[in-house]
Amino acid sequence: MSRESLRLAVAQSGAATDQTSVSVASHIRLLRVAAAESVDVIVFPELSLSGYLIQDPALWADEFMQESVAAIRAELGGMTAIVGLPRPADTGGAMNSAAIITDRDDLEVQDKIYLPNYSRYTEGDRFVPGHDLRMFEIGGMKIAILICEDAWHGSLPYIARLHGADVIVHPAASAKGAVGEDFDSEDGWTAICRAEAIYYATYVVFANQIGEDHNQVFWGGSKVVAPGGRVVGQVEDSEGILVVDLRRDVIDAARDILPMMEFEDVRLIRRKLASATR
Repeated sequence: MSRESLRLAVAQSGAATDQTSVSVASHIRLLRVAAAESVDVIVFPELSLSGYLIQDPALWADEFMQESVAAIRAELGGMTAIVGLPRPADTGGAMNSAAIITDRDDLEVQDKIYLPNYSRYTEGDRFVPGHDLRMFEIGGMKIAILICEDAWHGSLPYIARLHGADVIVHPAASAKGAVGEDFDSEDGWTAICRAEAIYYATYVVFANQIGEDHNQVFWGGSKVVAPGGRVVGQVEDSEGILVVDLRRDVIDAARDILPMMEFEDVRLIRRKLASATR
């Protein structure tokens, strides 16, 4: 991996709750496509291995997590894969997590912090929330992973950028009409991804599930947005990958044009947060 660029694939995989073998096979198929493109890192959607609608995530984690991770690891050949899965929580139950899998034995994770329990969403009933936002370095770039709902809480991408994020990754399981018939989730996600890329001069990666799963239809729309807000590629409306070279010089040029974060008054933010939470 070069420190000046990172070849990333965003994978749009099918939704397959309660069909772990199907999900693993889909991941392996897309990993092999990415390997042929000499990809450094590939990003899969939220809960891509278990399916978003998994009703007993703790049981899934106990029965399928280790063997699923091992199957992915066996296909990497030097790549890094970011996959969605339930993982056991220390206090019992399971976390909705993005796991960073490499050919090493260790496993780094980002747990979903905000669990939606409104409209059609029932994550708060099924998962245990995470409590920290971590930064990961892959190929010389700092990466923050904000899983689906976490992107809709504006403090988190702001915190990620304050901690030096070059890339903000959004694994998602966004379904048509899940928020409400009068709200267009696709337009909302496009606005959020472009706004983050503009505000923070970062690459933004959106990886969404595709296809019908039980009573929900996931609309796909996976994309990469360059620093400054230009959509540089989008996956077609089917399972597949998009390969983009994330370039350090593009990040630096955007931050020269949009340098606002360089003079952010963090002390003011601290004072206002303190007064708001008294």
